[in-house]
Amino acid sequence: MTTTYTIKLLPTQCDLDSTFSSGQTFRWHKIGPSWFGIIGNRSVLLTQLTDQIQAQTPQTCKDWSWLEDYLQLKLNHESMIKTIRRDAFISEAIALYPGLRLLRQDPWECLASFILSSANSIPQIQRAIDLLCQRFGNPIPGIVREIPAHSFPKPEILAKAKLSDLTNCKNRIQGQVPKSKSHSSYQKGHSGLKLTSQYTYQRSPQDTYFIAGSRT
Repeated sequence: MTTTYTIKLLPTQCDLDSTFSSGQTFRWHKIGPSWFGIIGNRSVLLTQLTDQIQAQTPQTCKDWSWLEDYLQLKLNHESMIKTIRRDAFISEAIALYPGLRLLRQDPWECLASFILSSANSIPQIQRAIDLLCQRFGNPIPGIVREIPAHSFPKPEILAKAKLSDLTNCKNRIQGQVPKSKSHSSYQKGHSGLKLTSQYTYQRSPQDTYFIAGSRT
């Protein structure tokens, strides 16, 4: 049973094309006028309309706070834009991509994706992450038949994986990195990494800097 949810937003407030193709996330695929992606253990199809975003998920859903949090809809977008508009270069970027939003991703998935992204193009990163999720993640209900849906693998799963299995995920150059990073994250505790989302902007880089692999 497909559940539909509508968010009243103009493209200048949240533009899906510029946000999902910006290089900050790699689990979204353009399907016609819509975007298919995975957020946690949910697959979702987002469609940009004239003055709203339509969301569809194959799972029964009454609480859509997970999507609103991911898109950071409680963040005052206009106020943030005014804060960073300080020179001609930033002003030009804002004019070109006024609806580009910074996504609130799971800290572990965000960090692991960043490590996998080193020295690769966006299509290569997407393929590597898709294969990694298919091999080590858990299957979840999908909404697009052509694209299998899997959760992002937990650090303890990757920490136990064979290096040969990791390199088979189109990640031959950096095959060792996600494994060493996963082991470090697992030892430190996934909950500890999640705390970085509650830190100030100044503290988060300092804390993640000491995690193996995050400085690549």
